[in-house]
Amino acid sequence: RKSFVLAVLLLAGVLAEAQPFSTVEEAFHRSVYLVQPSEFSPEVVRIKAGGRVRWLTGKGLSLYRKGRYLEAGAKYESAFKASGHRSGLCLYNSAVCAYLNGDIKRSRSIFEQCLERGFSGPHGEVYTMLSQLSERGGIAAAGLKKSKDYLNEGLSKYPENEEMILKLVNNAGKRGDAPSIILPLVDRALGLDPDNATLLYLRGDLLLRMGLTAEASSQFEECIHAHPDFEGGYAGIGRILAKEADEICTSMVKADDAAFTKLVNKRIYVLKRGAETFRKALSLNQDPTLKHGSATGLAAFETLLRGLD
Repeated sequence: RKSFVLAVLLLAGVLAEAQPFSTVEEAFHRSVYLVQPSEFSPEVVRIKAGGRVRWLTGKGLSLYRKGRYLEAGAKYESAFKASGHRSGLCLYNSAVCAYLNGDIKRSRSIFEQCLERGFSGPHGEVYTMLSQLSERGGIAAAGLKKSKDYLNEGLSKYPENEEMILKLVNNAGKRGDAPSIILPLVDRALGLDPDNATLLYLRGDLLLRMGLTAEASSQFEECIHAHPDFEGGYAGIGRILAKEADEICTSMVKADDAAFTKLVNKRIYVLKRGAETFRKALSLNQDPTLKHGSATGLAAFETLLRGLD
């Protein structure tokens, strides 16, 4: 689960307003691992205990660990047949192998068979995999809708599955749902993982997009306080300062001489603070793709400051 939470860092895009929900990289690829029988009910373990089933699954696991997914999948399918088509464990593992072997169509078909046979994994893994696979084929909008349906169905059975909630947040972002629709999902995820730095930032991002600047500022400050080494909070404050600088500039147009001087000084302060904030975010950012947003913000503030010289 934690590997996926880290992957969701991409939800914030490049920490810039223009594109808050960039496409999430394949979060499960290579991080998907075979479900072990100890995590299943006694019935499934009993089914697996048959001599030939045990031997086939052992061979499948050995091949899987060597990266020979096509052969591993064949062993798990044979084990599924040897179990009298009752072992959801074997069927699930064969689907995972097909996925890792790049056979997306076959993988999706086998995962769908899992659900048809009433097997979804101990924590709803089948739903999360089908949601991801749905987005990989066909018309984008239809795929996103199907993905959302799988996630909602999964959450109805596994309401505390953080992974599904995070994927639903990402799905909503890709669908272009309004921030007010996405915010409750983020709050739900934070209820399960209240110290998640990315979710704290994302909540501030959504509040800012809803026009709730004061609330967004408090959220970003909370993110900085809880995670001073995470760039998101600083970048969020930087965006708010950029907005404030623009508002000051608009006010300067109608200001008298006395007010104009005060506004100029205030704008200089805001620009300097904004540059410092983005500089801090940039110094903390280790991901080259995420550095772009902070670098762009810093460049904008520095350009405006040079224009005052």
